[in-house]
Amino acid sequence: MKYTIKIDDNSRAEILIQLDEDDYKKAKKTALETLGKEIKVDGFRKGKIPEDVVIKTVGPEKYIQEVQNTALYLSYESIVEAEDMIPVEKPHVHMEGEKGNIFKIHVDVYPTVVIKNLEKLKMVKKNEIKVEKKEIQESIDQILERSTKYKPVMRKSKKGDKIEIDFSGFDDKGDRKDELSSLNHPLIIGLNTFVPGFEDNLIDLKVGDKKEFTIKFPEDYRNAKYKGMSVRFEVTVKNVDEPIKAELNDEYAKEISEGKFKTKKEVEDFIEAEILRNKNHENDQDYKDKVLEKFLDCIVVNIPKSLLEQEYDHMKENLVEELKQRKTSVESYLKATKDTQENFEKKLKESAGKRLKLNLGIKEYAKKEDIKLTEEEVKTALSNVDRNNKKEEILSWYYYDKCVKSLCNLAEKNG
Repeated sequence: MKYTIKIDDNSRAEILIQLDEDDYKKAKKTALETLGKEIKVDGFRKGKIPEDVVIKTVGPEKYIQEVQNTALYLSYESIVEAEDMIPVEKPHVHMEGEKGNIFKIHVDVYPTVVIKNLEKLKMVKKNEIKVEKKEIQESIDQILERSTKYKPVMRKSKKGDKIEIDFSGFDDKGDRKDELSSLNHPLIIGLNTFVPGFEDNLIDLKVGDKKEFTIKFPEDYRNAKYKGMSVRFEVTVKNVDEPIKAELNDEYAKEISEGKFKTKKEVEDFIEAEILRNKNHENDQDYKDKVLEKFLDCIVVNIPKSLLEQEYDHMKENLVEELKQRKTSVESYLKATKDTQENFEKKLKESAGKRLKLNLGIKEYAKKEDIKLTEEEVKTALSNVDRNNKKEEILSWYYYDKCVKSLCNLAEKNG
């Protein structure tokens, strides 16, 4: 066998193979074994049929074709191994000339990846994190808000009150709509859980008051049949309760923590620590994203077309499945985001190229740095894996995360 290889800038290999007599001799045995397993001949066990009987049964033409295909396949596999190539698609084969022993093969191969100028990572700076007193107080207010108790009042309602009402909604034809009506319905004025403008009409009402008003539903209302419709509401007030807001003190600290904290200061310190922990987590993730974005500039690779198409198809399939689980479709998604099919596909292809480049770069970086998961890391990764999880996917994620952390450490070190 003789062969030549050319690989262009897009990682597409052109292999010119010239088979000789030795290649065909080596292929004959394998070809006969393959054909022998495909046929049945009375008096012989499958796979144990003599060569002459196999050839006679399948016919000379099929036999010769099988020998040629086998010789080409074995030669191709031998070349791929010898040249340390990794094909990323099925080879495209064309016969050259009239002799029938020269073939040209085109196939995309795993691209050469070069990592350079990693010092660029030092340009990424990590944000300094601190917790403001205002943030602590806002968290305390939220806790106190959830613990708010209410007491009945006979005054007129105002924002922040909890009010209980009976209401009925009527469309522009005067028909009562059950889905816009309710009895003994509680709501807190000002939370805006109803259609815009509804709660504003409940201010300055006391127990027993009745009121009629019309609300025009917004054009982007979630229920399509009420978009832009004017609905008349009839409301009767059943109860008005005013909030009794709790105050954080030592006694209340014990109550809300079930004895875990004894003082107001301990609660404040705990809240501050939680805010700081959450901020640090968000900051770490933001830093990782920025490091990876900068790392893209350090990766030099020409991604073959077939590999990009595979990644695009994979991402699109995942997106379609995700939308399906949400009981929607790509068409509905495009309509909701006011996007076009053409622009959607363009952005998805860009995302596929970016993700593929990043994954190829990280793989090359990990190879150069000899990054591997330790036995302890593998044990930790698989400790919470149940039967529904794929171990390979979990380990792949842990490995990827370790590589990303290595890049972040490098960036912090250089910075």
